[in-house]
Amino acid sequence: MRKNMVLLAVLLIGVGIGILIKQPQTRYAFREEVATVVLKAIHGNDYLPPEATGDVFADMTDADYWGTKWAEQAYKEGLFVGCGELDGKPLFCPGGN
Repeated sequence: MRKNMVLLAVLLIGVGIGILIKQPQTRYAFREEVATVVLKAIHGNDYLPPEATGDVFADMTDADYWGTKWAEQAYKEGLFVGCGELDGKPLFCPGGN
């Protein structure tokens, strides 16, 4: 099961999540939303990642922002890569698709 979920995650990220997940009439899913979906698909719907540190990404320093813990955990598990780099830290590009 985990192997299938990881393959699905790789497929979604690889082909461009915006093409496959679209909220009708509004916008594409943000990267932190996709991180949440992928982690829950792998670990189960009740999964909650550890609290965020705010030290992983240069553009996600607010540990209280809901998406930071999801982004950090997805990055730690190797599910997402950064979208660039700033001052030696990866960028996550929250709110981006």
